[in-house]
Amino acid sequence: MSRLQHLTGKAIYSSFFFLFFSFAACNERDNVYRYAEGEIRLDVINDSLSILRHCLTDGREVSSFKLPYPTFRFCCGDLTGDGIPEIGVGVIKRTRFSPETDKRLFLFHLTDGRLIRPLWMGSHVGARLDDFRFGDDALIRTIEHNATDSLIYRTYKLSSFGLKPVSL
Repeated sequence: MSRLQHLTGKAIYSSFFFLFFSFAACNERDNVYRYAEGEIRLDVINDSLSILRHCLTDGREVSSFKLPYPTFRFCCGDLTGDGIPEIGVGVIKRTRFSPETDKRLFLFHLTDGRLIRPLWMGSHVGARLDDFRFGDDALIRTIEHNATDSLIYRTYKLSSFGLKPVSL
């Protein structure tokens, strides 16, 4: 592959990510995800406390999960193909294995289709996380910073243990 073809392919891939992130953000402003069984929402109480809530269509809250961290992203989508949405929350915190305060991706699922439970609370993805979105194709797309602080775009799918990189 020539350098021009490689750069052109990279530009198309980068443009796809930019468009995907731009359009995906349009429905996330109110931090509410509605689906057939009800809604999932992220209530930001203050700058260091948010609460995930799962309510049925009749408005009854059936589950909640406190996140005592600043949050920067909320999105939902069916990552497992079972018809029940998974929940992604971007939090800013330190972890035992990565002691500097940084952006992290937490994934949750609805146990029995009702109760919010942690699915994956990773200390990091492939590199330092900048942002993420769920795709309609059950994939997680991220923008990360590499060692030289350049932006890199990655795609992951949920595996039996954590996230697995996907080559597109």
